[in-house]
Amino acid sequence: MVYSWLAGDRARALAELPVRGEGLVREETVEMYFSTYHWKPIIEGYTAYPSLLTRVLRRLAAQFPSAASLQAFQRIGVDTVVVHQGRPVGQELYARLPGAVDAGFLRREVRFAGPGARLFESDADEVYRILDAPAVAPAPFPAGHRRRDPAWHYRSKVGDASPAGDGDLSTAYRVARPLVGDEFIEVTFGGPLRVSGLVLPLRWDSVFPTRFRIAARDQAGGWVEVARFDDAHALQLLDRLLADPARAALGFDFAEREAWGLALLPDQGGHSFDGWSIPEIEVWVP
Repeated sequence: MVYSWLAGDRARALAELPVRGEGLVREETVEMYFSTYHWKPIIEGYTAYPSLLTRVLRRLAAQFPSAASLQAFQRIGVDTVVVHQGRPVGQELYARLPGAVDAGFLRREVRFAGPGARLFESDADEVYRILDAPAVAPAPFPAGHRRRDPAWHYRSKVGDASPAGDGDLSTAYRVARPLVGDEFIEVTFGGPLRVSGLVLPLRWDSVFPTRFRIAARDQAGGWVEVARFDDAHALQLLDRLLADPARAALGFDFAEREAWGLALLPDQGGHSFDGWSIPEIEVWVP
């Protein structure tokens, strides 16, 4: 079987794919159990609880073999991927694999199929080696410093928005349910403000949509998109978690844009099984 083969392989660290879903991490205790055959690190592994780094890696793994996922795996030392063929959640993954092999990013090392050779949930188990990754630069972190003003107004469609601006990292704006797509949280300034960026400090238990966008309010009261959480921002967050997990933060650079307010909204197709939990929404100025 694949795990016995891995025990003697030169693989340094592994990802097992497809991941089962954002809210189903406990189902991946199967992978953690079988890792005792080879004792190599796996991205699905955790002890008491899944860390923020685990969540970020699993989200990137869900789009494997995208450029960002390949970059992320290289950054953390994952050089080998186990693909369990035949799972319903993996159809997009299976369709993308041949293109990544043809492009020279992956090489298939071995395939296990047939009764007794594959994992009980799979049609076949395949091992791929990561050879290369396309260049993807992390998004720039905004310059400047945080500004707070007691006159600013925080509002949300669901939940209490006030903890997002109270300056206390032990509190958080929360939506304690899966997102349906129409949730938002906004801060309005009551006048024009030159904004260099927006920063979201994060804790180990922070959660946010897989895709979300940031809109700025103009003088007429309308909203225009100025940034979104994308692959470059996921890599930015990954790099900051690797550098100092205790001071994790996600930053969006606005290049000193004038705004009358800012809002966070799930993007089309964005979801979060665990809702939304953000300690602070920091407005940064030059």
